[in-house]
Amino acid sequence: MKTAKENLDMISDLNSKGYDNLRQLGELNLTTWNRMMETQLSTYSQLMESAINQTKAVTEAKTYQDALRTQLEMGRNLGETLIGKTREMAEMSQQVGAEYRSWFEKNLAAGKEEFDKAAAKAA
Repeated sequence: MKTAKENLDMISDLNSKGYDNLRQLGELNLTTWNRMMETQLSTYSQLMESAINQTKAVTEAKTYQDALRTQLEMGRNLGETLIGKTREMAEMSQQVGAEYRSWFEKNLAAGKEEFDKAAAKAA
């Protein structure tokens, strides 16, 4: 049977470790959010730049064919850029998934270790 002090120490230790785990999760969430926002803002910036350039190209075109050719070229370039951003987001999603999995597995192993220690003491 455990003493009251041992029980309080165990609860204090669990609270401390729980806080550390939640802090790590919060940092992981914030880092993930920042990375995603940077990519989204970069994509939005490129979309706006493309729209401005297309408008400028159309107003400066001398013939319909020039305007169409410029629009097609800019559309192709924008499409390639968006495909690149899609790949970047897919890679980021895989990295983030691996980071969350690693965090979860680490905490699961630590929890099992604590449980095993408590079970050994109780036996």
